[in-house]
Amino acid sequence: MATTITFLNNVAYDAASAALLGNQGSTGTAQAFIIQPSTADSYDGTIALQFSPDGGATWFSLPMYDSVAIGTAVYTVAAPVSTKAYIAPVPSYVLVRVTMTGGSTGHLTVTGLATAYLAP
Repeated sequence: MATTITFLNNVAYDAASAALLGNQGSTGTAQAFIIQPSTADSYDGTIALQFSPDGGATWFSLPMYDSVAIGTAVYTVAAPVSTKAYIAPVPSYVLVRVTMTGGSTGHLTVTGLATAYLAP
């Protein structure tokens, strides 16, 4: 069964710094996450996917592949929109999170669906 994680839930651009780091979730045996931003009022900052191999002490960036422009890897997504999803290969049994940075307006929700590997 696929696991869905809500990394960010209607977080405002000016939220407390802890909220901007997003919720953490475990990858378990998943080989990829499908990252889906959802914004109701045009969040204009960026998001990044990160993983931690040591229980959250250290975080590293992961590339996300645009589901529309196949083969295009990005480490941050500027002004994410609800019409695009991103595919991210992930290591098994690590923590993952989606972080928000910058921005001056809007709210953002980001969910991730753990899945078997999907070639970008």
